[in-house]
Amino acid sequence: MQGGGRASQAILPDSSATIVQTSDPAVTVLYECPSNPTTQRGRLDIVEGGTESLNVLIDAKGISGVQYSKLGPNDCHSIGLSLVAAGDHVTIQVQGTNVATIVVFTVHRAGGPVSAGDCHRQAQAFETR
Repeated sequence: MQGGGRASQAILPDSSATIVQTSDPAVTVLYECPSNPTTQRGRLDIVEGGTESLNVLIDAKGISGVQYSKLGPNDCHSIGLSLVAAGDHVTIQVQGTNVATIVVFTVHRAGGPVSAGDCHRQAQAFETR
């Protein structure tokens, strides 16, 4: 098992940033910070960057049950999760030839580096080979 993570970092309003990347399966998880972080929800996207089809299972605090999606080669999938400003938690498991488990936490903060606030995210990924 190998793992990787991303130190906690802020995302400025009305922008998006990579939260974490895995290598096998090749997946990038992105988070979009809304223009008004203190009142609007953010959005999570998963991008398949390799050549295989992937099974994606998503368990999030804000949804009932586990969601399933299939990603094709070089496919982008907006998982339809608008994460709440007060804080959210998502677990994503991606299976191709290998399996990656990705854990994401987000929260929107008032009065960050700009007066409108910012979005804070933390993530960790574990790849089983």
